[in-house]
Amino acid sequence: METFLQDILSFLLLYKYAALFAITFLAAFALPLPSTTSVVTAAGFASQDYLNIWWVVFFATLGNVLADNLVYWGMRAFGYSIFRRLGFRKVVESPLFAALSERLQEHSSVIIFFSRFQVLATLSVNFLAGFAKTDYRKFFWYGLAGEAAQVTMFASIGYFFGSNWEGILALFGEFTLILIACTIVLIILFRKRLVRSLLKGRK
Repeated sequence: METFLQDILSFLLLYKYAALFAITFLAAFALPLPSTTSVVTAAGFASQDYLNIWWVVFFATLGNVLADNLVYWGMRAFGYSIFRRLGFRKVVESPLFAALSERLQEHSSVIIFFSRFQVLATLSVNFLAGFAKTDYRKFFWYGLAGEAAQVTMFASIGYFFGSNWEGILALFGEFTLILIACTIVLIILFRKRLVRSLLKGRK
């Protein structure tokens, strides 16, 4: 595993942004590639002026977003045919699957945004969103916002903590960092409602 990571890092140093794009794009399909490590490491290189931090965030986000959209449109166009040929016709026509699709439609913005912070959740939501024909504009913009947020979070760790990023992840854990990031985003999104609630509470 260590040798594999060293190969990935060498690949990243040699091909830079193209390598980062390729890794994040392929990892978005749940392939066993160290997407998070690559983003953090690339950001660490940026802090030492080997790379540009803005291009790191851009290409990592681009890789994720393109993969998301490819899955979405693939499932939207061929999802039912694929499931039927694989023998899952009863599953996709079941009340449970219909309920999941309906729930996604009702809360699509929140589900799409926060699913971007975990690879398997992202892939699952992409499949379901495409199959359920979720509004593409909503899928695209909330997906883009979520991918940009999670890439920025890990890039910030690499950029500001440099070689200590492994210690940061070990200390807090990836899940905790994601939870903190999601909390911050929720506060930003609903700050007006929070302020109104606080003002009402004081009256």
